[in-house]
Amino acid sequence: MIKKMLVKEFLKNKIVNVVLLLFIVMSAFLISSGTMVVIQLVNSLDAIFEVAKPPHFLQMHSGEMNQETVDQFSRKVAYIDAQETVEMLNIEASNIWFQRKEGDHWEAVSLLDNMMDNGFVVQNKSFDYLVDLNNQIVHLTDGEIGVPVSYMDTYELSIGDKVTIRDGSFKQEFKIVCFVRDAQMASSMASSIRFLVSKSDHEALKKSTGSSEYIIEYRFKNETDANQFQKLYQAQNPAMPNNGPAITYPLIKLLNGISGGLLAVLLVFVSLLIILVAIVNVRLTIMETLEKEQKEIGIMKTIGFSNSDIRTLYLSKFRLLAIVGCTFGYLLGLTLNNWLNSGIILTFGDSPLTIAEKLIPIAATFFVYLLVIASCKKY
Repeated sequence: MIKKMLVKEFLKNKIVNVVLLLFIVMSAFLISSGTMVVIQLVNSLDAIFEVAKPPHFLQMHSGEMNQETVDQFSRKVAYIDAQETVEMLNIEASNIWFQRKEGDHWEAVSLLDNMMDNGFVVQNKSFDYLVDLNNQIVHLTDGEIGVPVSYMDTYELSIGDKVTIRDGSFKQEFKIVCFVRDAQMASSMASSIRFLVSKSDHEALKKSTGSSEYIIEYRFKNETDANQFQKLYQAQNPAMPNNGPAITYPLIKLLNGISGGLLAVLLVFVSLLIILVAIVNVRLTIMETLEKEQKEIGIMKTIGFSNSDIRTLYLSKFRLLAIVGCTFGYLLGLTLNNWLNSGIILTFGDSPLTIAEKLIPIAATFFVYLLVIASCKKY
């Protein structure tokens, strides 16, 4: 009898039921996808940070600097684990050209309209590494270059394409051998981006073009020492290089997580809005059904149905809608998961989910089911 009533109810209100089902599907899809984006972001950040080892504290500096002063200060601080000074050669975007292979000919693409500060660096020795698409530390020979992974996507570059630096009569050409991820400057909010070249090529570029900017970087035995060290470093003013912003490890993680985090927040927020609309639709549907079927309800009471039995009967339809909708929404989220996480995977790399992490999106989807059923029971 329940089956017959469900079929009758679905056929009688097809449009209403289909719309309600779609709302539940979208809610489940968005909330499960949002949780999957968060999990992928956290895992990918942890994976690349483990290999790239970004600094716990860094001080940008423009102008002349004395490395010996930095070394003397560093030797006095017992909790410093390692120190690197990165000389980043900033080259005007208009002087940088990509040459892409298009069929049988080469196509030149200028960075003239690019607003980023393009810095050319050498691979570090002990931390803050630039890594390839397999999250392996990159080592280059002369004539080779590692191009930021974001440019690979933006300018549709491939391995074997070329980068040409032109400044007046100076010209130097590099072959793209890899695309590099940068755990320090991967955020879309960062104003700088780093190319990787060999030490000899860096010296050659420095003699003919660009301007040097320094990044004084530190790793500590305990990353929580960053704030304490920042105060100590600033207290050395004006002896220590400090003509630029200072950034700590938590801020690096925060900036890197913002772009992917915003996508997750947006997905969950929209999901909650759709759930709210679905609940309103459920309420209106229940009220309309009860009003139209008072006669049928009276007959059921006459033949011995209790209020609990009648309630269970009508609730069965919404349980079925919620189960089907949440199942399809979750499966849709799984299907589109790689597409939604493509930006995170490109920037930071892929990181497989554990069994426990795979259960979190299921729990989020079940939350949607509980909300829908709870709203039904209320009315």
